[in-house]
Formats: sequence, C-alpha cells, structure tokens
Amino acid sequence: MGPLFRKDSVADSLRQQIIYGRIAPGERVVEAHWANTLGVAQASIREAINTLTREGFMEKTTGRSARVISLSPADIRQIYQLRAAMEGLAARLAAQRKADLTPMQEALDRMRGAADKEDLTAFYIHDLEFHIALCHASGNRFLGDHVRGLLIKLFAFYVMRLQPVRDDKSYWSKSLAEHEQIIAVLKRGHPGLAEQHLVATIEQFFHETQQSHLEGGNRLC
Repeated sequence: MGPLFRKDSVADSLRQQIIYGRIAPGERVVEAHWANTLGVAQASIREAINTLTREGFMEKTTGRSARVISLSPADIRQIYQLRAAMEGLAARLAAQRKADLTPMQEALDRMRGAADKEDLTAFYIHDLEFHIALCHASGNRFLGDHVRGLLIKLFAFYVMRLQPVRDDKSYWSKSLAEHEQIIAVLKRGHPGLAEQHLVATIEQFFHETQQSHLEGGNRLC
C-alpha cells in the first residue's frame, strides 16, 4: 500500500489551499487561474488536479472543470451505510483467515504519534490508513479497492473541515481506544463477532459525526 498523498509541490500547494478553506467545497478549480496564482505551467495544474482527484479532494466530469469535493448530509449517511456493510465484511474475512494485522497496528501507532503532536490532519490520514489496511486484511482485493475509493472521498472531505486546533484531549484517547478494540476483536478470530463489532462501531462513528456537526466539531472515526 503506497503513500496516500503524493509528494508533489504543485498538488501540495493546491491541497493546502483546499484544506485551509481558501478553495471552498464545491468551488470550481480553474486551471488558468491557479497556474497564474502559483506561477506554474497550466499543464502542472492539470496534473495536480488529477492527483487531487485520485486522493478524493476533487471530482471531475467529462467536459467540465474540476470542483472541490462537497458531500451533503445524505451523501455522508449513505457512505456510512456502505462502510458498515463493507468494513463489517472485511472484518469477518480477516478474522476468518487469521490475517496479519501488523499494517493495522502500524497505522494505529502512527495515529498515536499524531495525537501526541496534536496534529489532527495527520491523525485522520493515519486513521484512513488503518481502515484501508483492514480491507486489505480481508484478502479480497475487490473489496479493498471499493472501500479505498469510498473512504478517500469521505476522509478528504473531513480533512477539509478540520478545526485548526482541537483542545479536547479526550477525543484522542477515545478514538485510539476504539481502534485498539477493533484489533483486539479481530485477534480473537471469531468471524461473526468481528463483523458485528465493526458494523456497530461504524454506526457509532456515524452517530457521533452527526452530533459533532451539531456542536461544530469534526468527529470522523
């Protein structure tokens, strides 16, 4: 599993513009404008847009300018419904085949490091890595591919909405504990229990996300 975000200066510049709200969700990204703003060739902007589209920060349709991703409450609800079903299946398959959970543990360790630094953006990136690693642990590459595309779009949207600083230290410990519990359940090797736990956990993530929106926060998973 390669890096989620490519090391590309132009793509990184545009990504930062999106994350910090200088390009709003749903806003068109005009190649000529950003080529002039960043002082680069228009072809470089086009390549950066392709990179950010793969990462989930933008979306393109034939014959139209790229736009920054925007998800409605209904979109988010439907994505979580699919997450519960697909990650539940991934957990069942991973437990059944007694998969190597090292990539998940490594992602969790990186989450812990990001929490220590109070780097919420990095925390979410490693959180995404954790869930993608779970799908790879299923051994079903089609499942992994589908979930990856779904989660990248969801996580990118939430990274764009992050608060610059989050002072609630209980957030970090609670999220880490939830991910530790996922690994613990998978290690038990009971497929039905693993699936049930993941479905319940994803559903809880969704309910907390909805509550966080009401409170002005950004709870993801």
